[in-house]
Amino acid sequence: WRNALDIVRLTAFLLFVVAAVLRYVPHNGNDSYPSTYRWSRRILSVDICLYFMRGMEFYFVNKNLGPKLTMIYHMVRDVILFVTIFLVCLLSYGVAIQALLFPFEEPSWDLFKDVLYVPFWHIFNQLFLDRLRGNGQDDCISQHLVNDTNTDATVCPQSEWLAWVLLVVYLIITVIILLKLLIAIFNHTYRTVQARSDLLWKFQRYRVISDYLQKSVIPHPLAWISYIARLLCRKNAKIRSSSVLCVPRPPNNTKWLDLMTTHEEEAREVMIESCNGEDG
Repeated sequence: WRNALDIVRLTAFLLFVVAAVLRYVPHNGNDSYPSTYRWSRRILSVDICLYFMRGMEFYFVNKNLGPKLTMIYHMVRDVILFVTIFLVCLLSYGVAIQALLFPFEEPSWDLFKDVLYVPFWHIFNQLFLDRLRGNGQDDCISQHLVNDTNTDATVCPQSEWLAWVLLVVYLIITVIILLKLLIAIFNHTYRTVQARSDLLWKFQRYRVISDYLQKSVIPHPLAWISYIARLLCRKNAKIRSSSVLCVPRPPNNTKWLDLMTTHEEEAREVMIESCNGEDG
């Protein structure tokens, strides 16, 4: 999870740089809303979401919220594995149902969108039964009249009994089997992490505190002052004792260092076990 937050932090920074460059790219003065400005706003909209997600880092200090973030991280990984299975069912059903309802449709990007759009919303109980009955929009025309009239008109879907059979099989596999399997995986992940939640929280809290001890106390873009002060702290003991910019060092206590090292290694083993889905 810590590595995931680092990736989010780096991605947010890079997106901000790209959006800032696009924002000030020269454009035609006659265009009041150029495409570069539009893409800059889109990237910044995604970027602000990432910066809000970055704020979840402070939740690691909390005893209740810290382990919950670990659960969310492992559940997201479970969803990614689940999607690889679900895509096979979605694509096979989407291609088959599109071929049955619109057998004469020409290849296009809209066709690819329809193959994914309808099966995806079937999972959320949006069945589009009018399409299966052969009822389209009010201004649609029959498919065998397309070439004789207006090729730009909306084509009505054909009624096909096999489409109903495929819909039933698709709902049984996805809604009844795959979604229930995903819930069971979530339950297993929750129990695995919850059993070691106290140890994980202590490790995460230690990591957050140790990370922020190494960060600058001065916000950007003036953070370079803090780094220069740290360099001086290493060279001059008098400055180290008086400057607030010097990073405090942990006590020179072998027992304390051994305890933290042992604790970190034990927590790492627990996190590896939870990633592998092991209970013991």
